[in-house]
Amino acid sequence: MAADPELTSSHWLSSTANVPPPPSLDVLPDTADVVVLGAGIMGCSTAYWLARQYGLSPLVIERNVRPGMGASARNGGLMFFGANVEHTESVRQVGRAQAIEIQKTANINRRLVPELLKEEQLDCDFKTTGCLAFAEDAAEEAELKASAAALAADGFADESEWLDRAAAEAAAGTRLNPKVSGALLRRHDAVIHSGKYVAGVAAAAHKRGARFAFRTTIEALVKRTEPSSSGGRWTVRTSRGTVTCRVVVSCLNAWSSKLFPELKPIIAPVRGHVVLSNPAPFTLKTSFVANLAYEYGRQLETGQLLVGGMRREVPGRDVGIWPAGTLNTPPFLPAIDGALERFLPVMFPVTTGLGIARRWTGTMGYTPDGNPLCGRMPGHDGVWILGGFSGHGMPYTQVLPLAITDRVAADLGRAHRPNSIAQSGPILIPAAFCPDRYVKDFAPAVPRSAL
Repeated sequence: MAADPELTSSHWLSSTANVPPPPSLDVLPDTADVVVLGAGIMGCSTAYWLARQYGLSPLVIERNVRPGMGASARNGGLMFFGANVEHTESVRQVGRAQAIEIQKTANINRRLVPELLKEEQLDCDFKTTGCLAFAEDAAEEAELKASAAALAADGFADESEWLDRAAAEAAAGTRLNPKVSGALLRRHDAVIHSGKYVAGVAAAAHKRGARFAFRTTIEALVKRTEPSSSGGRWTVRTSRGTVTCRVVVSCLNAWSSKLFPELKPIIAPVRGHVVLSNPAPFTLKTSFVANLAYEYGRQLETGQLLVGGMRREVPGRDVGIWPAGTLNTPPFLPAIDGALERFLPVMFPVTTGLGIARRWTGTMGYTPDGNPLCGRMPGHDGVWILGGFSGHGMPYTQVLPLAITDRVAADLGRAHRPNSIAQSGPILIPAAFCPDRYVKDFAPAVPRSAL
């Protein structure tokens, strides 16, 4: 049998293809307290915390054959703990108070991820390497220096440090593009094997009581006119039957608008490209970003260099690109392939002639302001959403699912339980992430195309 290109193109998926997914239910239950839509890292993490923190048995519904087949295991394997833009830009976008809350939220995730990996004994190649944000012109240098100063002024002095060119090359471990004048070192950023991560969290969720239904297409979400005898307020219609539940958590990211048409102007699909080189003749000590994070990358344990980005090379920056049919990823564009291959020897001269060994794409969900939707869907109790991470979901993979879990538990009448980082109350969700900044009312309908 020919290998499935949906599994073999991404390094993260191909290297975990032999890891069995959690067992899938043969028959869907008639009822559930909580149904989680989507088995990406957000859905699996939400199920994990519902089971671990409150002893619930959530039902996770996923159309694919295994977890992480969407963007979760098609990314760069990077955890940048902060906003999806420099802190100075975040302040300009949402104000200083909210920019601080976003940084605090990411910092909680920075503590939660290693705690979870230790608790569940998961080997996901997690490593704190730091990240170098390269400056290639005066404007970028000024922005990065200002960001470091703003972080320090807002109480995050240990987050970053400006390095001149010589120090940046020493931190990277190799010679850099002559245009690089220096770099902002983000000390706490990390790398992780995305495939092992999502597979491990899914397995841990199942071990603690979560249930999974793979190969199950979500067809509609319908509000009941009256609660069922079990208190169910929502009916989830799928290709394998219906489930009545009290609470729904949607973790569909780019696919959210397929179920909720009112989100079409709010969460747009965006194609991302990633390439993986042949092994490099040096050790890159940190991950990196360039062009204010439009390009990004890292080195794998194999010595191969991963680099992604270059959306600016195509008209429309790859916004609005859906995969065909039931596929998870759109095709790879040769123009971006060439641009990414050319980027490597420009940024790292020693890689000239290295060549590309693997390439893949992923479908991200972008919002107009680049911040995710995390919270209750306005207008209806019992429906929560995690989506629209704009290519920057990894910094929130545990903190936001845990924050949603606390609120779901409250919906079910459960008393709050202090979490593993000893917070006395539910984790704060930044107001900049709340769905009601866009969605003022909610009227679920049968989607035009199934998930």
